[in-house]
Amino acid sequence: MKTTLRELWAFLKPHWPHLIAAVPMVVGVTLLHESAHALAVVVQGGEVIEFRVLPSATHWGRVRYTFDAGQPFSRFAVSVAPYVMWLGCMLATAALSAMARGRWPMWLGATAMVWGYVVPWGDIFNHWASWLMGDVNDFTRAFGEPGPVGGLLFAVVVGAVVAAGYPVQRGLYGPRALRPVAYALAAVLITLLLCASMLV
Repeated sequence: MKTTLRELWAFLKPHWPHLIAAVPMVVGVTLLHESAHALAVVVQGGEVIEFRVLPSATHWGRVRYTFDAGQPFSRFAVSVAPYVMWLGCMLATAALSAMARGRWPMWLGATAMVWGYVVPWGDIFNHWASWLMGDVNDFTRAFGEPGPVGGLLFAVVVGAVVAAGYPVQRGLYGPRALRPVAYALAAVLITLLLCASMLV
């Protein structure tokens, strides 16, 4: 166990710049999230009447929009747009990891893993889990009230994302990548951090 903890600590140390960047980048992530909502509105011919990315007591960000009376549009598309975007980021990062084949420098691999895989998944995780716990959010507007299927699918997707992340980090970090036990521990720690962030 001590060997695994040392491996994990040695791996995490070079990631400290991303931890510092996480505070200001909350606004950047919110900007991307809300921009995806807004783009889904504009593409369908709607008008964005409020666009807010600074956190408030009730929202991290907010987009309000309107469509002309009688104009057809998909509220579902508007609601899921950010999560489709984040899924695309994660798939693109996976493709980059296959191309990198462990040849990238540590800083580049870490940047891709953190901001192209972990952070996008964090936004999906937080909103999905909040929906399952009864919060009214994008998932509510897209899928209605949560049920057992939503919880079961969530567990399956969490497992799939964690499993898929292992070869992704192998490709991005190469010989510096975590071995299976240390990776599993890192996945548990990240999941606990995501759960804790929901309390903020």
